[in-house]
Amino acid sequence: MRGTFGLIYFTLFGLASAAGTCQSSQLLQSIVHREKIDSNQLEEFDSQKQGLAVAPAAPELVEAAVLETMSEHRVKEVLDEIQDEARASLTNCSSSFSTDAPVLATVFDSSYSPLMSSWVQRGLGFGFKGMVIACLDDKSCAEAHLLSAVDPEICVVPYVAKYNHSSRLPTLVGLAKFNIMATLADLGLESLTSEGDVYWFHNPLPLLRAALEMSGRPFAGAPGAKDEEVLNVGFVYSRPTATATGFLKKVVSEWSSILASDAHAGETLMEDQALFNAELALSPTPLVTNLDSTQFAKHMGGPDGDNIDGFRDINCSKTVLVHLTAFPSTASKVALLQGLSNNSITCSDLEKRGQLSSDGRRCEASLVFDVGLPRTGTTSMASFLSLLGFTSYHNTEMNVSFEEFKDCFDGGSCNFYKKRIEIGLGDPSLPVGFEDVPTPFLACSLAKQIPESKLILLTRDAESYVNAAQYMMCHFVLPTCLPVPAGMSEDTEATRFMMKHHVAIQNMVYGQAFSTFCSRVQRYPNLCQEEGKSDLARALWKEAGLTEQWANIQERHDSLVASCVPQGQLLQRTLGEEDLAGAIHSFLGCSGEVPAWPHLNSQA
Repeated sequence: MRGTFGLIYFTLFGLASAAGTCQSSQLLQSIVHREKIDSNQLEEFDSQKQGLAVAPAAPELVEAAVLETMSEHRVKEVLDEIQDEARASLTNCSSSFSTDAPVLATVFDSSYSPLMSSWVQRGLGFGFKGMVIACLDDKSCAEAHLLSAVDPEICVVPYVAKYNHSSRLPTLVGLAKFNIMATLADLGLESLTSEGDVYWFHNPLPLLRAALEMSGRPFAGAPGAKDEEVLNVGFVYSRPTATATGFLKKVVSEWSSILASDAHAGETLMEDQALFNAELALSPTPLVTNLDSTQFAKHMGGPDGDNIDGFRDINCSKTVLVHLTAFPSTASKVALLQGLSNNSITCSDLEKRGQLSSDGRRCEASLVFDVGLPRTGTTSMASFLSLLGFTSYHNTEMNVSFEEFKDCFDGGSCNFYKKRIEIGLGDPSLPVGFEDVPTPFLACSLAKQIPESKLILLTRDAESYVNAAQYMMCHFVLPTCLPVPAGMSEDTEATRFMMKHHVAIQNMVYGQAFSTFCSRVQRYPNLCQEEGKSDLARALWKEAGLTEQWANIQERHDSLVASCVPQGQLLQRTLGEEDLAGAIHSFLGCSGEVPAWPHLNSQA
């Protein structure tokens, strides 16, 4: 299960007074931060919450209350404010940056923040001292500030509006990259911008510097497409020449104006890159040195590539880094990057995958449903399937409405799975896997409606699963008990849709163990002490009746799946058992060497 559940406040309480919201928030914040709360505070919270529990407002009223129509001029003002503060932060940090190596910069949002710590450690390991992390939401900014507290050479640059202006504000990934490069160049500093989905096997700096010494140009990076004089803006090395600085300032100005006039421009794939390269084409002199596509490889699969496996450019004797550019699923990309970071996946694994047959398949099965409950290895399963040539859809990336889920659950249509494949991959014959909510709870319907599919059920012993469920609820669900859920600064239509339906699905399938969790935390404030891992928390979990409830949830689920899925269509195994990878490899009819099983998200 992934870590955002969302705007429960709107679905449970509707619109409440600002004063009541603030007071209730402070009390629940204390619970979230593991502070002691006395009985008087709990009584006060209960009375306040009763006052808040009014009938939910109609969706259109909530929408009107949340959204604000801003003029193009006002959007431009807000974007300028964000950029001005970013430039001030960078200027303040610049005195601590070393001039012996370029400043290493990146951009993270909450979906990639699980990779942030390993990204920093890898940069430090390669000798980079000055680092810039541009964070795009409250959660990623909080994690970046924690890292900077440990290492003061990490400069945190928020690209978040101070106030909740509206969902009218566009995505700021491209603007953050361009503005950081321009500001560092203006400060006379070399920079290396490397996005969170670029994984370094070796230090790229020697090759970058050699390339620019030879060409005399200010920029170096991997080509955006083969046989084209374009640059992939996810990995750019920049020297602070006057020409480069002027060019970058112009790009920042142009892109900022585009975003102000079209809030969706930032969401369009590679539109920022298209602008950057259009400006390069207007330059009277060449500015870019394109690097070797084997040394600086890109994953070219997914909807924009001609091959689902996409690692054909990797040659581990030459490849310095790989940029995972074209993944239909963020979760499968993050899982793969986590595997690379903890060495459960290696360059050799990717190279072997790149040597698959021309259609990218090495397994007889082409559609796999992981029907084990969340916290039974679903992220590890996504990573393992990716090594076998599958693209994974994990959890909320499915964007399934409660109505669609309920229809499929009751034996109606489950066609949203087929639509997801067609939209994401463009070819329903390509191998794909689905894990986590809502998939496990639809096992019976999926097995019946798609008999050619393969279903895998991973399970855990009762005590291990209950402990994992407690961590899941305390780490991911507890923050949503706040009136304004932690890490949920971006109030977009897509976020509201996903949160509303994702929570409703889990209320239905888990029952009271999920739906009454927030009220139980009020009754037992230490229920989530140390994210549910302390002896006291586990004793209270049992006292609250949650130990028995969650053990029964897994037992009932596993029994139901085993009874409704035909024997030849289902593989049932225990997480952590010997040769688990081999059993799945064989079940799916895969050829070639069996990859090692990735051990990811093992906090509980």
